[in-house]
Amino acid sequence: MDRIESTQNPRVKAAKALQTVKGRNESGMFLCEGEHMVQEAVRAADATGAVSAAFALSSAYAVDTLFVDEACEEKYAELVAEAHADHAFLVPAHVLAAISTVKSPQGIAAVVRLQAPQITAREDLGVPGVSPAAFGIAAGRDDWEAAGEAEDGGAERPEAAYAPDGADDEAGYETDDDADDEAGDDEIPPSVLGDRLVLLEAVQDPGNVGAILRTMDAAGFSGAILGPGCADPFSPKALRATMGSIFRVPTLQVANAAQAAEALSREGYAVLAAALDGEDFFQRKPLPEKVCLIIGNEGAGITRETLAAATHRYRLPMRGGAESLNAAAAAAIMIYDIAYRR
Repeated sequence: MDRIESTQNPRVKAAKALQTVKGRNESGMFLCEGEHMVQEAVRAADATGAVSAAFALSSAYAVDTLFVDEACEEKYAELVAEAHADHAFLVPAHVLAAISTVKSPQGIAAVVRLQAPQITAREDLGVPGVSPAAFGIAAGRDDWEAAGEAEDGGAERPEAAYAPDGADDEAGYETDDDADDEAGDDEIPPSVLGDRLVLLEAVQDPGNVGAILRTMDAAGFSGAILGPGCADPFSPKALRATMGSIFRVPTLQVANAAQAAEALSREGYAVLAAALDGEDFFQRKPLPEKVCLIIGNEGAGITRETLAAATHRYRLPMRGGAESLNAAAAAAIMIYDIAYRR
């Protein structure tokens, strides 16, 4: 492996830029840190499945660059060989610390590339030859903007079904008020993700997004739909919370959560919304095979428009003194109950 000894090296600067949503959007790459996450990235890159023509985001990966602490060269020699990275560098500890987002780096980090044909930026993700707008993907802007800059799209929100958790600077992009009210004839529906889905609407905490993806992976759910205002699932905090599940749970970004819910309903999905005025979740009648669970914003819940598109409204009963649950905790309870009880 070649050596890099300066934090001013262009490759180090490029890797450090992936700590920001702008850097990830512009490059189509993200940063994995630590032995476990790098191993997961290497396994994903070795997967034999072809890039899906129906959705590009989270469909295939390649390890672009590895950075290995020179003190850990022998420890990670086998992993480096398995990675088949385009580039691999030995670096001193202070260089790896400059790239890392954690206080105590584990000696290895990987720059991972989202593999999709004809893509130069994440705004362009979609089927080759088809406009991103045909997917409900917000084109011509950053996919995810800082939470402090995001604004409510103007819709009134009901009281939250679970308590706010706080958000960091990797949370959602602004609601696109100018999005078309009706999808185009060539729109590819979110049902391409499978029969067991979760729709996240403005879930702003990256830890919640990552934890929900991890639960979906464990319960065998097939895909996640991310509406406007959601945290970037490829941000460092979200990636750590997924514990590698980001590589197994396909995600699709849509410009309008309510329209996605309506599209799924038309295709025969039971679209479940958590709502304080809903029926007891555990007393529900049997559900069909195709289900989509909607998880709303930590503090404001699901928008009125998206609630109206749901086919079912359910609440989790609170027998103790707590008034609400953390978004990821509520999602986990409902996901597992849906997965294991018909």
